[in-house]
Amino acid sequence: MKPIHALCFVVVVGVALCCPRVQAQGAGQADPSAAEINKALDTQRINFSFEENMPLRRVVRQLRTLCRVNILYYPIPEEDIPINVDLKDTTLRQALDTICKAGKHDLDFDIIQGAVVVADKPTLFILRNKKPALPPNPGPDEAETLKKLDDKVDFRFEDTKMQEACEFLAGLAKVNIVSTLPREGENFPKVTLMMSRVTLGQALFHLTGLKFNYGVFGPQIVVSDNVGLALRKVK
Repeated sequence: MKPIHALCFVVVVGVALCCPRVQAQGAGQADPSAAEINKALDTQRINFSFEENMPLRRVVRQLRTLCRVNILYYPIPEEDIPINVDLKDTTLRQALDTICKAGKHDLDFDIIQGAVVVADKPTLFILRNKKPALPPNPGPDEAETLKKLDDKVDFRFEDTKMQEACEFLAGLAKVNIVSTLPREGENFPKVTLMMSRVTLGQALFHLTGLKFNYGVFGPQIVVSDNVGLALRKVK
């Protein structure tokens, strides 16, 4: 495993600088960071040339570093799309639009859970409709756990085992995060993800990505696949 590099801070709910709470980290819920990201998309200006078939994954990292905006690329399986574009005094929004139209993969971007997500349209549709398993009528333990989803975190994972990423985030937010994903063998899921100034809920949303999800069950946050979460619900 490559080293984990992370910075962190935790914002207690109720502090004036804290964003309003996002209880349901899924479709149909307001994202308090969306206004800030939209402003950055229209005010940040880019002067940069991506040449020599630079992989889209690297292009996204460069833009994230230049603009200090959470920009994530959900890659098409088995592919890293080469990009050749010359951006002259353009806004970040225009730059992303140009990059998405540069290839033949029908890419687009959208603001989803604290980040600008670059992906193909089917992937964006799935992410817009992804809903973690949150209790509709939380009891006392679940209510306390739900509050923890608002704690702010900064982190960077490089080819990190999902289990270790969950343990790291649990330590930041001082909450119990349980992973029921495999811990050993070739199928052990790994993650490469860097985000800043996001809530724990947003971090878990993107950490679990397309294949997995998370839910709140009593005092625990459980990371699993949708089948595992469904089984927990019926217990």
